[in-house]
Amino acid sequence: MQSITALEFFSGIGGFHYAFDAAIEATGLAGRVLDAFDINSIGNAVYARNFGKAPQQRSVESVTAAQLDKYSADLWMMSPPCQPYSRLGKQQGSADPRAKGFLHLIDLLPQLRSSPTYILIENVKGFEVSDTRDVLVEQLRGLGYQVQEFMLSPNQFGIPNSRLRYFLLASRPGFGSIDSAESLRLAIPGCAMRSPTSLDAAESFEDSCRPLSDYLDPPDVTQDCAVPDDVVLKYGMLADIRQASARASCCFTKGYGKHFERAGSVLQTAEATGPVTDAQSLLALKLRFFSPAEVARLHGFPPSFAFPDSVSLRQRWALLGNSLNVAEVAELLKYLFRAAGEP
Repeated sequence: MQSITALEFFSGIGGFHYAFDAAIEATGLAGRVLDAFDINSIGNAVYARNFGKAPQQRSVESVTAAQLDKYSADLWMMSPPCQPYSRLGKQQGSADPRAKGFLHLIDLLPQLRSSPTYILIENVKGFEVSDTRDVLVEQLRGLGYQVQEFMLSPNQFGIPNSRLRYFLLASRPGFGSIDSAESLRLAIPGCAMRSPTSLDAAESFEDSCRPLSDYLDPPDVTQDCAVPDDVVLKYGMLADIRQASARASCCFTKGYGKHFERAGSVLQTAEATGPVTDAQSLLALKLRFFSPAEVARLHGFPPSFAFPDSVSLRQRWALLGNSLNVAEVAELLKYLFRAAGEP
């Protein structure tokens, strides 16, 4: 195959597109993303700003097998809604209405005349034990796909951020081998990364990560990101506070900037004037949120990535919280292409 064509479903702000472009360049292949699908108008505007073409703004449930056959895409990439599987949600799995679009795509696979050669799926920790995952893997293996599943976090690649995520790679027979395995892999074969001994240790590589200072804006750029004093006084003791020299940060979620607990780390910008024992003493630390540009850097988005001016600060954080780590996904795609003998 001289050129690899791809489709993005639940495309968000284009993380898969960036990862695909990076993997294509790194492996010396030719390739392009043919189209993308997402129902979120704000995310689609961000996508259009960066790629010059907006995704199709429609529900994935409305896409037919005949429409997908017209693309004849080699690769499907998708990050379905995570709420049905998130540890912070009700974990209703396939019974959650937000799972319908993904289940629809799974159902379409045997109906296609031109099924994808490769499939890449990303979701939250929790998906791996869901009934949707079981339906997906059963369908793929029934159609003859080789399947490999992973649990990976950016800090395994030296990025100072914990974001443990589930990934699935699938390849049709006759297109090389991705070493189909029954168990979850905690590292990508042949990739220069840290490999944990267990899933519990998958986010414990702070010593090998770069400092957060490598990802930060100049001080005069982030003044709108200060945490208000009343928020510090009310919720400050729940915050995960990091200094610029730290080599770790917590997962940034779509609630970042709105919620304080388990939504992402905040940055300390001043030295403590005394012991930090209560919320009042936290005020001296001059806490601020990580800017959207900083979160984007931690997520591996390139310097060219930008938001339209119409997208608010809170919306930018939410879109990034729903996105993925571009650098991590690029490594998976490079492994997929190389294992399948594409270069």
